[in-house]
Amino acid sequence: MNNDNELYNVMRELYPQLKQNEILYDKVKTVVYNFDKQYEIGFTNEEIDVLLKENYSNINMEKFENALNGITMYINPETHVGLIYDIDIVKGIICGIQNRELTAEEWD
Repeated sequence: MNNDNELYNVMRELYPQLKQNEILYDKVKTVVYNFDKQYEIGFTNEEIDVLLKENYSNINMEKFENALNGITMYINPETHVGLIYDIDIVKGIICGIQNRELTAEEWD
């Protein structure tokens, strides 16, 4: 029973941070997924620049860029433009806001 109480207390302490992270994720995801972009499947580099300038100009750009290292890009077969998937932009922005690297759980 003592272990259950300890676990409960730890979870009770962690819950506000977890909830705050969930709210931040939802806000960033809404902005990114509703951004008016040329290709539905992802962002061009120019669109990323505009998105960040308009919405997230104060994030840690080094952490944002680090989060995008090693991602899978889509190359449009007609235009040969490289596109970065929305979810990767979301994760990069979160890392930039929270001034941290991607966690193992976030890596795909």
